[in-house]
Formats: sequence, C-alpha cells, structure tokens
Amino acid sequence: MAALDNVFHGLHQQGLLILANVADAGGARLVERLGSQAVATSSAAMAWSHGYQDGNKLRCSC
Repeated sequence: MAALDNVFHGLHQQGLLILANVADAGGARLVERLGSQAVATSSAAMAWSHGYQDGNKLRCSC
C-alpha cells in the first residue's frame, strides 16, 4: 500500500484538488460522505474549539 503522502500527492496529479476546510470530526465525516477525497483542517477553528487564539499556541497531546 502506498504511503499516505504518496496518495495525497497522487490526488494533485488528477487535476484541481479542492479541499474542504473543516473544524471537527463531524465536519470531516460530512464532507467525506459528500465525496471529498481529502479534508483540510482550519488551525483557527481547531484552536478556538479548544479555547485558544490561533497562532501556534495549541499543542497536540497525542
């Protein structure tokens, strides 16, 4: 199986790649169901949903 970065790169080779920019998992599921092959996240939306201002202040606790 191809690495995910190769898959993502391949999407760019098929023509114009339009990315839906979502703020949460529910939005990602919705745009996937609507046919999107890839999903982007909004740094501001992610920060705001965790109570922070945007600007590299939110750190992943993964």
